[in-house]
Amino acid sequence: MNAREWLEQATKEMPEAVRQRVQAETFAHLEDAGVGEGEDVRAVLGEPKVMRRELGRLYVPEDHLRALVEHNSTDLYYIVTGCVGSFMFFGFSSEPSPAYDGLLRQGILIVSSLWLLALFLTHTWPPVRLRVFHKELSVVALQAYLWLSFVSSFLSGDFSPLWWAAFLIWWPLALCRQLWKGWHQDQRLRRTLALVGGAQL
Repeated sequence: MNAREWLEQATKEMPEAVRQRVQAETFAHLEDAGVGEGEDVRAVLGEPKVMRRELGRLYVPEDHLRALVEHNSTDLYYIVTGCVGSFMFFGFSSEPSPAYDGLLRQGILIVSSLWLLALFLTHTWPPVRLRVFHKELSVVALQAYLWLSFVSSFLSGDFSPLWWAAFLIWWPLALCRQLWKGWHQDQRLRRTLALVGGAQL
């Protein structure tokens, strides 16, 4: 398998800018190793499917990027953001109870502060990255509010079965996983936009 055949398989489904960068770096590596483009390069570069898998972890595939740019409606973002704002408003304006006032209100204050801080710190990002990140962040914030509400109800004795305790422990672990996954996806999008020149996307 020569260099161009290897590159064709290794960079399949990647944006053109990513393909060009990988090609330039691959040819430079082959030149340093003293291997010609027409020779079998697998002994130096490894199997192309391994590189394709690594590129998939680092960059967004071309079809996915196009879908984000062309079909990433802001409707869901505004809906979820409105739900978050509603939780903030009703959380502080509702009639307080001991459990509500002691846990839920403080939790809402913390989550809301972190959410608003993240919105402020990311407001200069490219539009497509901003929409995707804010939508994910707002969904996480909304789930955090719901979790706090369940915790408050559980402590008030509204949910007595013991399995509710396990559920309330599992939920924040799932939120942490979702945050980690969202951060990883954002980093892939950031690297991809940096190569394709997506500041205005």
